[in-house]
Amino acid sequence: MGLSGDALSAYGAQAPALSAPVVAWLVLGVMVVLCVIASVACSVPDGERLVVHRLRRPAGVRGPGLVLLLPIVERGTRVSVRGDRDEVAVLDAITRDGVAVRVRATVVLSVSDPVRFGTAADEPLSATMAVVESAVRHHVAGHGLADLHVLSGECDDDALVRVNERAAAWGVRASFLEVTDVDVPLTAGLLAWAREHASRSPSELTSSGS
Repeated sequence: MGLSGDALSAYGAQAPALSAPVVAWLVLGVMVVLCVIASVACSVPDGERLVVHRLRRPAGVRGPGLVLLLPIVERGTRVSVRGDRDEVAVLDAITRDGVAVRVRATVVLSVSDPVRFGTAADEPLSATMAVVESAVRHHVAGHGLADLHVLSGECDDDALVRVNERAAAWGVRASFLEVTDVDVPLTAGLLAWAREHASRSPSELTSSGS
C-alpha cells in the first residue's frame, strides 16, 4: 500500500537531520583526503623529472606523467631536463705574459644525471660555473697577449674535459665552451708589456710568437 503525498511530507519532516558537528567532521574528513591525494600524486611534465627520496635516500627517477608517492615515506624533487641551456661567465684572467684581461665566455650545459643533480649538496649550476671560470682562466693563462685572436673562439677539448670531470659529480655536462669576448683594460701590466715589446727587435718578436 503506497503512501499518500501528505504521509510522505510528514515522514520527511520527521527524518533526522545531520547535526552541525557531524557536518563539520565530514568536511574535515574530505579535506584530509584531498590533502593526502595532493601529497602523494603529482603531475610531471615532459621537460622535468621527479627524483624520489625514500627515507631520505635516493630511490630513482620518475616521470613524465602522473607520479604517485608513498605518504610520509617518500618525497620528490623536481629537476628540469629541458635540453641545453646557455650560461654566460664574465671573469678576470691573466695572460701568460702577465697582462690582466676581462673575459666573457659562453658555455652550454645540460643535466646528464637527474639523481646526482637533485641530490647534490651544492647548487649544481653554480658549482659548475665556478669550474668553467677556472677552466677559462687556465685557457687564457696558456696564451700571451699577442695571441689575443686565439683567445677568442671555442676553447680546446682539454678545457671541456676538465669541466666535465668535475661537473659529473653534480649530474651536469658541458657540451660547448667558447670565449666570446676579451677586453684589455689599461693597467700597469699592459703598459709594461707594451714597453717590453717596443724595446724588442722584430726578429725577437717573431721568434717569441712562433
